[in-house]
Amino acid sequence: MSRDSWQEGQENFEQQENYWKIKERESVSLGRFEIYHDRILTAENKETFYSYVDIKTGVCILPVKNSETPTSEREVVIIKQYRHSLKKWEYELPAGMVDTEESPEEAARRELTEETGYEAGKLTSLGYFYPSAGSTNEKIYLFLAENLTRQEQEPDTGEEIEIINISLQKLKTMIVSNEFNHGAGLALICRYLLG
Repeated sequence: MSRDSWQEGQENFEQQENYWKIKERESVSLGRFEIYHDRILTAENKETFYSYVDIKTGVCILPVKNSETPTSEREVVIIKQYRHSLKKWEYELPAGMVDTEESPEEAARRELTEETGYEAGKLTSLGYFYPSAGSTNEKIYLFLAENLTRQEQEPDTGEEIEIINISLQKLKTMIVSNEFNHGAGLALICRYLLG
């Protein structure tokens, strides 16, 4: 299935009316998250409860430094970032949230520069995905960044980031050996390699 037909199918599915009816909703705001607890009526007319976390739309970017070379020789930019939720450093691709009044493409460009100091001469959408549809409505847009030029890194307050240039082959090895576990990054690399 081509990327275009896959995206068209996703958009058609999203236009369907709500399958379950919300009878009552409770919500709690915690920092950047909103937690919903819904009393719902299912399609089979049964009442049940469903809880999930509302997370702002995000972006993830795969910066490729020499995209004109054969895939096996390409170099990519990854980051190593401290993640307080895990209490350890993690290898990741640049990623972040889409700000209000900002398109996913604008957010991808901003996050790439903030986290790596690179600007993309060419930014290509590779679609989007839902990282954990059973517990959150988060949607993450995936982008390939090419024709990179170096600028100054501008990480957000509270972000500790190390920039790492590695071969795509080395990144594949890190994935197989469980060193690279970034969910959005894994989805993006999969789309990139299968596309």
